[in-house]
Amino acid sequence: MSKRTADPRILPIRPGIGFAAVSLIAGILAVWCAREANGNVERNHLHASFAPSLLYGCVYWIWWVIVTLVLWSLADRWSAVLKPSGLAIMAHLGAAYILAKAHLALLQHTLWFASWHWPLWGRVDGTLVVTTIERFGVELVIYGFIGGVCAFLHSRMQIQQAIAQKLEIERQLT
Repeated sequence: MSKRTADPRILPIRPGIGFAAVSLIAGILAVWCAREANGNVERNHLHASFAPSLLYGCVYWIWWVIVTLVLWSLADRWSAVLKPSGLAIMAHLGAAYILAKAHLALLQHTLWFASWHWPLWGRVDGTLVVTTIERFGVELVIYGFIGGVCAFLHSRMQIQQAIAQKLEIERQLT
Protein backbone atom coordinates (compact mmCIF):
# COMPACT_ATOMS: atom_id res chain seq x y z
CA MET A 1 0.00 0.00 0.00
CA SER A 2 1.55 3.28 -1.03
CA LYS A 3 1.49 6.37 1.11
CA ARG A 4 -0.68 9.13 -0.32
CA THR A 5 0.82 12.52 0.14
CA ALA A 6 -1.43 15.49 0.59
CA ASP A 7 -1.46 18.19 -2.03
CA PRO A 8 -0.21 21.23 -0.07
CA ARG A 9 -2.40 23.58 -2.14
CA ILE A 10 -5.64 22.15 -0.75
CA LEU A 11 -4.82 21.40 2.87
CA PRO A 12 -7.16 23.13 5.31
CA ILE A 13 -4.05 23.97 7.32
CA ARG A 14 -0.58 23.84 5.87
CA PRO A 15 1.78 21.60 7.91
CA GLY A 16 4.12 24.43 8.92
CA ILE A 17 1.24 26.66 9.93
CA GLY A 18 -0.42 23.78 11.76
CA PHE A 19 2.77 23.02 13.69
CA ALA A 20 3.23 26.71 14.51
CA ALA A 21 -0.39 27.01 15.67
CA VAL A 22 -0.17 23.91 17.86
CA SER A 23 3.16 25.10 19.31
CA LEU A 24 1.81 28.60 19.96
CA ILE A 25 -1.28 27.24 21.72
CA ALA A 26 0.89 24.89 23.79
CA GLY A 27 3.26 27.75 24.65
CA ILE A 28 0.41 29.97 25.81
CA LEU A 29 -1.06 27.12 27.87
CA ALA A 30 2.39 26.34 29.33
CA VAL A 31 2.86 29.92 30.51
CA TRP A 32 -0.70 30.02 31.85
CA CYS A 33 -0.12 26.74 33.69
CA ALA A 34 3.20 28.07 35.04
CA ARG A 35 1.56 31.29 36.29
CA GLU A 36 -1.10 29.24 38.06
CA ALA A 37 1.51 26.95 39.66
CA ASN A 38 3.61 29.93 40.71
CA GLY A 39 0.50 31.63 42.11
CA ASN A 40 -0.16 28.54 44.24
CA VAL A 41 3.36 28.78 45.63
CA GLU A 42 2.96 32.49 46.38
CA ARG A 43 -0.42 31.93 48.08
CA ASN A 44 1.52 29.83 50.58
CA HIS A 45 3.72 32.89 51.26
CA LEU A 46 6.73 31.39 49.53
CA HIS A 47 8.71 33.36 47.00
CA ALA A 48 10.26 30.74 44.79
CA SER A 49 11.68 31.14 41.33
CA PHE A 50 9.30 31.11 38.35
CA ALA A 51 11.62 28.58 36.62
CA PRO A 52 10.20 25.38 38.20
CA SER A 53 6.66 26.51 37.44
CA LEU A 54 7.64 27.20 33.84
CA LEU A 55 9.39 23.82 33.62
CA TYR A 56 6.21 22.11 34.83
CA GLY A 57 4.03 24.05 32.36
CA CYS A 58 6.34 23.23 29.46
CA VAL A 59 6.54 19.54 30.30
CA TYR A 60 2.76 19.45 30.66
CA TRP A 61 1.93 21.03 27.30
CA ILE A 62 4.88 20.06 25.11
CA TRP A 63 3.84 16.47 25.76
CA TRP A 64 0.53 17.19 24.02
CA VAL A 65 2.29 18.84 21.06
CA ILE A 66 4.26 15.63 20.58
CA VAL A 67 1.12 13.49 20.92
CA THR A 68 -0.64 15.68 18.34
CA LEU A 69 2.24 15.42 15.86
CA VAL A 70 2.52 11.65 16.29
CA LEU A 71 -1.24 11.18 15.91
CA TRP A 72 -1.28 13.33 12.78
CA SER A 73 1.72 11.49 11.31
CA LEU A 74 0.08 8.12 11.97
CA ALA A 75 -3.13 9.34 10.32
CA ASP A 76 -1.14 10.50 7.28
CA ARG A 77 0.39 7.07 6.98
CA TRP A 78 -2.74 5.05 7.85
CA SER A 79 -5.95 7.01 7.40
CA ALA A 80 -7.92 4.41 9.40
CA VAL A 81 -6.24 5.71 12.57
CA LEU A 82 -8.69 8.61 12.76
CA LYS A 83 -11.76 6.96 11.23
CA PRO A 84 -14.48 5.83 13.63
CA SER A 85 -14.55 2.06 13.94
CA GLY A 86 -14.67 -0.37 16.82
CA LEU A 87 -11.03 -1.29 16.40
CA ALA A 88 -9.90 2.35 16.17
CA ILE A 89 -11.91 3.32 19.25
CA MET A 90 -10.41 0.44 21.25
CA ALA A 91 -6.92 1.40 20.06
CA HIS A 92 -7.49 5.03 21.07
CA LEU A 93 -8.82 4.03 24.49
CA GLY A 94 -5.73 1.90 25.03
CA ALA A 95 -3.43 4.63 23.77
CA ALA A 96 -5.18 7.23 25.93
CA TYR A 97 -4.77 5.04 29.02
CA ILE A 98 -1.08 4.37 28.38
CA LEU A 99 -0.32 7.99 27.46
CA ALA A 100 -2.20 9.31 30.51
CA LYS A 101 -0.27 7.02 32.85
CA ALA A 102 3.06 7.90 31.21
CA HIS A 103 2.32 11.63 31.21
CA LEU A 104 1.31 11.65 34.87
CA ALA A 105 4.49 9.74 35.77
CA LEU A 106 6.55 12.27 33.79
CA LEU A 107 4.79 15.16 35.50
CA GLN A 108 5.33 13.60 38.92
CA HIS A 109 9.02 13.15 38.10
CA THR A 110 9.16 16.79 36.94
CA LEU A 111 7.68 17.91 40.26
CA TRP A 112 10.21 15.87 42.21
CA PHE A 113 13.02 17.25 40.04
CA ALA A 114 11.81 20.83 40.50
CA SER A 115 11.38 20.49 44.26
CA TRP A 116 14.88 19.00 44.52
CA HIS A 117 16.51 21.81 42.49
CA TRP A 118 14.28 24.58 43.87
CA PRO A 119 13.58 23.53 47.47
CA LEU A 120 11.23 26.44 48.21
CA TRP A 121 9.00 25.35 45.34
CA GLY A 122 8.60 21.90 46.86
CA ARG A 123 7.40 23.12 50.25
CA VAL A 124 3.78 23.54 49.24
CA ASP A 125 2.04 20.83 51.26
CA GLY A 126 -0.10 18.36 49.38
CA THR A 127 -0.05 20.06 45.99
CA LEU A 128 2.91 18.22 44.53
CA VAL A 129 0.97 15.08 43.61
CA VAL A 130 -0.47 14.78 40.12
CA THR A 131 -1.35 11.10 40.06
CA THR A 132 -4.97 11.48 41.15
CA ILE A 133 -8.02 10.02 39.43
CA GLU A 134 -9.17 13.55 38.55
CA ARG A 135 -5.89 14.32 36.80
CA PHE A 136 -6.09 10.97 35.01
CA GLY A 137 -9.55 11.94 33.76
CA VAL A 138 -8.26 15.30 32.54
CA GLU A 139 -5.54 13.48 30.61
CA LEU A 140 -8.15 11.28 28.92
CA VAL A 141 -10.28 14.31 28.01
CA ILE A 142 -7.30 16.17 26.53
CA TYR A 143 -6.36 13.11 24.44
CA GLY A 144 -9.96 12.82 23.27
CA PHE A 145 -10.07 16.49 22.33
CA ILE A 146 -6.81 16.29 20.40
CA GLY A 147 -7.91 13.10 18.68
CA GLY A 148 -11.26 14.65 17.76
CA VAL A 149 -9.71 17.80 16.31
CA CYS A 150 -7.16 15.75 14.36
CA ALA A 151 -9.91 13.47 13.02
CA PHE A 152 -12.03 16.46 11.98
CA LEU A 153 -9.17 18.24 10.21
CA HIS A 154 -7.91 15.05 8.60
CA SER A 155 -11.37 14.18 7.24
CA ARG A 156 -11.73 17.73 5.89
CA MET A 157 -8.39 17.38 4.17
CA GLN A 158 -9.41 14.07 2.60
CA ILE A 159 -12.72 15.53 1.38
CA GLN A 160 -10.92 18.52 -0.13
CA GLN A 161 -8.44 16.21 -1.86
CA ALA A 162 -11.25 14.10 -3.30
CA ILE A 163 -13.05 17.20 -4.61
CA ALA A 164 -9.83 18.57 -6.09
CA GLN A 165 -9.08 15.27 -7.81
CA LYS A 166 -12.62 15.10 -9.21
CA LEU A 167 -12.37 18.66 -10.51
CA GLU A 168 -8.98 17.91 -12.05
CA ILE A 169 -10.36 14.84 -13.83
CA GLU A 170 -13.37 16.83 -15.09
CA ARG A 171 -11.06 19.59 -16.30
CA GLN A 172 -8.89 17.11 -18.17
CA LEU A 173 -11.96 15.51 -19.82
CA THR A 174 -13.26 18.83 -21.14
